[in-house]
Amino acid sequence: MAEEYKTDAIADEDEPMINSNGSDHQPIFYTVKDRYNIAYVIFYIFGITSVLPWNMFITANKYYSVKFQEDRNSSVDQCALLVNNNKTYLQESFENYFAVAAMIPQVIALTLNTLVQHSISVKIRMHVSILGILVMFIMTTALTIVDTRSWQEVFFIITLVSVVIVNVLSAIFSGTVFGLGGIFPPKYTQGLMAGQGLGGSLPAIISILTTAVGHDYCTSAFAYFLCAVFSVIAAFVAFQVLIKLKYADVFLNQMDIRRHEESDNKDYSGSWETKLTIKPPFLSILIKILHPAVMVMLIFMITLSCFPGIVSNIQSSNSSAKSQWTDVYFTAVTCFLLFNLMDWFGRSMSGFVQWPKETSSMLLSVLVVLRCGFIPLFMLCNIEASNLPLIFAHDAYPIIFMVIFAFSNGYLGSLCMMYGPRKVRKDYRETAGNMMALFLSLGLAFGSLVSFALRMVILKG
Repeated sequence: MAEEYKTDAIADEDEPMINSNGSDHQPIFYTVKDRYNIAYVIFYIFGITSVLPWNMFITANKYYSVKFQEDRNSSVDQCALLVNNNKTYLQESFENYFAVAAMIPQVIALTLNTLVQHSISVKIRMHVSILGILVMFIMTTALTIVDTRSWQEVFFIITLVSVVIVNVLSAIFSGTVFGLGGIFPPKYTQGLMAGQGLGGSLPAIISILTTAVGHDYCTSAFAYFLCAVFSVIAAFVAFQVLIKLKYADVFLNQMDIRRHEESDNKDYSGSWETKLTIKPPFLSILIKILHPAVMVMLIFMITLSCFPGIVSNIQSSNSSAKSQWTDVYFTAVTCFLLFNLMDWFGRSMSGFVQWPKETSSMLLSVLVVLRCGFIPLFMLCNIEASNLPLIFAHDAYPIIFMVIFAFSNGYLGSLCMMYGPRKVRKDYRETAGNMMALFLSLGLAFGSLVSFALRMVILKG
């Protein structure tokens, strides 16, 4: 049976070879190709879907400000943001509640997904997470056209529960697809990361376009959430295509058969179709991938400590001269759009250039740690209500900082996510991919907490 597979080349080559006739004496191998890069495009779609739902919640902050404003008079347009009104408690705090409701369940869900991925099939995890997210976003989209002024508190609770459920399901989805990316060649993990970059860019682009054409906040939110619905549907269809691709079959099914044959425990099976397996050696896997895992955690912790909490408060140096640029587009363009586009560019570049190499751990560590320097650079820009000295006053400074900051986040983060699963034997790469996704999520959570502390430093000087 072992002759039916191309020894260790199966998991390392983009075009593995498999036996066409099953003969043990004279096996005939033929190459299975990812024709038209269909599998790569599918992983790209998975990457978009893994971040788009939560990014839509973040981008719709003006919509939620409208929903939670004080005036509940039915004679006033429910989608108009009142000028100079006193902010309600919900308006002041809903973003903090959303962040907590997103990060904590996400980390917990990713941890559980890593621990149970050997006993619950990929099909079940993918179908449950995708269909669950789809239901939640259909409901969220429908609520944008409902007048909720007379029951704001109930609407807030419904939204908060939705954020929790969506992020739990998104964590299961993300952990699963990064586990799959670990089984496939590294470029498919890079496709996931690049897809996430595009998934972050789309809400920023939609936000600017809807602002430019003068849509009200409810209409803009409807567009955001409807895009998320279409993205989730696309992911569901893409997964059905993936499991029918012969190229994917080599990695998903035949690798499982091989792992079964090589295992001392004959009850062992892979995570694709059936689950009769013992637990993988989590500690051993963690030790082997610890360096890239810690690096990816630091990368995203540094990023979230600055973005969007600090950089979104940087004002144009021409703020005294009122204009569309300073009042409407400066933050949307220089913060959200520029970050997401450069982050996407960095993630995409990692598919063509991998430097530092996988073996250059020290150089990779130095580049990651150097990113800490962006924290004081952004803090010394023209930040609203800052008590720190203003060193970088001109608009060019935060733009230049943002270009390097965002590019390095996408590029270095993608390298780490690609390198991690390759440090363990092929049997354990799905678990390694799950662990890498968990450490990425931990970086996001820690970075969010650090951003609160840095904001206090800025305000107090």
